[in-house]
Amino acid sequence: EVGGHLSALSVVMMKEEAQREETCEAESLKFLTQATQSLAQALRLALQCGNLEIAKEAAFQLVECFGCHDATSSAQYLALYQSCAVSLEFHKLLPLLHPNIYHTELGALLIQNAHLTTNTSPHSHTPTADANLQKLQQYECWKRLAVSIEHLELMRSLPSHFRCVVLQHSPDKTQLYAAYLIPPQPPPPAPKKGQTPVPADVIEPVVCRVSVDPKTLLSLLELVTDFKKELSSTLLKEQFSSMQNGNPRQQDGNPRQQDGNPRQQD
Repeated sequence: EVGGHLSALSVVMMKEEAQREETCEAESLKFLTQATQSLAQALRLALQCGNLEIAKEAAFQLVECFGCHDATSSAQYLALYQSCAVSLEFHKLLPLLHPNIYHTELGALLIQNAHLTTNTSPHSHTPTADANLQKLQQYECWKRLAVSIEHLELMRSLPSHFRCVVLQHSPDKTQLYAAYLIPPQPPPPAPKKGQTPVPADVIEPVVCRVSVDPKTLLSLLELVTDFKKELSSTLLKEQFSSMQNGNPRQQDGNPRQQDGNPRQQD
């Protein structure tokens, strides 16, 4: 009898544990759905306002929310996160590439935008920053760096045979994300009479994440920087050498006249 009571008690406890797990799973799914909806709305509003910092963070959080459960959405948001990050880096380069930055309206706007970006929180937009962004939207160089919500539909505009691979580090460089994207595939051709229909190959997007050492990435960046310095030094030496070979001088240091005859000494 004792053994029977123990087995019945264990069954009851297992059922209660299963019910608690189902309840927790339902609550977690509910909160995940709410978080995903809020992040998607924040992303859309940030892109409409041109705030790429907030859009970038929202896209990254959406990648974490979807993960491998929805590889298509996760891969699309990873590509969007990368586009926002690259656009922000190019925004920093625009003032350096402008030839007359201190003498044009565009140069003044770029300097002001860099100052506002550096000294204000990316999560807050001031009227001055909004007015500055609206004026920058008039220039083609700024328009080309814009990221819109239509970015999520980018794969639909590509040919069906295209394949895209996205590689992106996390903000702290401890994770490397990879995504494999494919455009929508056309339906298979209809079989002829008397032929058995051949099932189409199903190709689905893939997304994954691996842990990496940020020190390794830092060392690679340092090697690239050293290589650029050595290459620049080598090119300057070659240019200087070619300039000297193109203007030969006498070994005694006396210059020659244009006709090639040496000047007479006094």
